[in-house]
Amino acid sequence: MCAFIVGGIFLFYVISVKGREKERMLNMRNDLMESNYSTLQKTYAENQMLYHDYKNHMLSVRQLIKEYRREDALEYIDAYISLTAKVNRRINSGSKILDIIVNSKLGEAKAKNIDFTCDVGYVGDTGITDIDMCALVANLLDNAIEACERIEGERVWIRLKAVRRNDMLLIKLSNSIAVSDALKKDFFQSRKDKHKIHGWGMKSVEKVLKKYDGSKEHYIGEKEFEIFINIPVEEISEDKNIQLEDRK
Repeated sequence: MCAFIVGGIFLFYVISVKGREKERMLNMRNDLMESNYSTLQKTYAENQMLYHDYKNHMLSVRQLIKEYRREDALEYIDAYISLTAKVNRRINSGSKILDIIVNSKLGEAKAKNIDFTCDVGYVGDTGITDIDMCALVANLLDNAIEACERIEGERVWIRLKAVRRNDMLLIKLSNSIAVSDALKKDFFQSRKDKHKIHGWGMKSVEKVLKKYDGSKEHYIGEKEFEIFINIPVEEISEDKNIQLEDRK
């Protein structure tokens, strides 16, 4: 009877933990979607402003050319191209949840003066659920942003590359870290509020990798951290394969 009671309590505990974990993932996804919606609204407003000013920009360029000020005209055009490129810097991977996560974190990094460079190719339908993709990528990027926030007085940066090679999803994430972080044995533990459970982010990443038979490798340098993720994904049809090749 005692064993039955203990077993019941343990089962209840496991179900409760899994329920809280699922709820946490859903809340994370909802927060990312809400953040991404705000980012899209801001981008739309910036695009509208650029469109509104387009005529004036063209008139300015026309006047410079009319006055034979070729170098000034070229400089003006280059500045305009650079401005529009910044406004329209969006990720379009063919995976809606991946787009939401990366675009949201791009906006967050920009707000925190973190130099975030992305090279995300077309990955399409990977067979990874939205919740798992969110747990994987959002936690990796949260860790990178958190590491950058602990650096004072130096340029901070994040580099993300994600590509699909046939039936493999390959992710490489690198970011600047503080020298003190590189020396810590508990590198993967969060430095957030000590009253919260530490290490949940990386545990979630490892849980996703285990579920999809993925693997990871990492390197911790004096001022740089790199992590490499490999996950087998669903096979793609011939039509999707052509689309994937076209977007590489």
